[in-house]
Amino acid sequence: MKDILFLVPLYYTSNSVVRTQNYIREATGNFTYDIYFCCTTPSIFEESKLKCESNSFIDQRENVGVGQGMLWHLKHKRKTDLSAYKYIWFFEESCEPIRPDWIEKALAKLNSGWKICGWDWHYEGKKRNDQIPHVFKGDNGNTCIALKNTKATALDSAGNSVEAIWDTPGYRHESIVFHSEDFQNFEFSDPYHSIWMEKGGTYGTSAERFWWDLDQKNIHGYPLPSPNLQWEVIKKYKFVPPAQNDFFWYYRELGMEKKYPNYIPASFFVRKLIAIKSHIKMKKNLFFKRIYKISFKISSKLNMFFGRT
Repeated sequence: MKDILFLVPLYYTSNSVVRTQNYIREATGNFTYDIYFCCTTPSIFEESKLKCESNSFIDQRENVGVGQGMLWHLKHKRKTDLSAYKYIWFFEESCEPIRPDWIEKALAKLNSGWKICGWDWHYEGKKRNDQIPHVFKGDNGNTCIALKNTKATALDSAGNSVEAIWDTPGYRHESIVFHSEDFQNFEFSDPYHSIWMEKGGTYGTSAERFWWDLDQKNIHGYPLPSPNLQWEVIKKYKFVPPAQNDFFWYYRELGMEKKYPNYIPASFFVRKLIAIKSHIKMKKNLFFKRIYKISFKISSKLNMFFGRT
């Protein structure tokens, strides 16, 4: 049995094949692995295929269900023997490790009893208007918050009601690792079903952070179960990752670089400096947005008080 099967959706450039293989090769620790690339861009498939090393394999598929569509494809089309792996690691081409022990630490956590781990953990689901919060406490003492949308909650991007749909906590899918047994036992919904387009093409987002009770399909309109595996894992094992996000400073999200066919990653030290700079810039922008919102609210109240319009 090998330790890891990496699942990498391939869309932008064949350079992502080279980058991913190098990211794993330069990582510290002792582990065995294979890499499965699933390409949804026909124009880069043949070139990508040539760049795959002996422990990498690749398929071409339609861009259905976006990157997360490969989760279903792996089980139903590729029919890989997943029992040959201990862990299944979904790793997007926008994700770049910034520390050499990124695999080593994840394996240590999983081998110690963690049921899932990843990069960007959000202990609370996305907030919207008029939601009902549900606090979920794990047996490990950590808590997270899932938010159930109501009839009064705003519509989704396709104009549909989100009533009875839950915004769940979880790791964003740039990097997330499951135990192979949980992956094998979970039945991913068919991304080819027409409901996903009717709902605005929500398969990928649903797999990452939406959940619904199938018994309430007359309310939310989904005839299929949510493809959100990690929420099922959290509920099943009552395992909640810590709120402080242990893996935050292990990766950075690539911007336009992921689209460049000649992009070569810098050293770990430089990558980390870039990640810190981006984080500071993001925090600065959020700070000024909050200041603007507060100022706007104060100004509006003053105008109402003085009878201005």
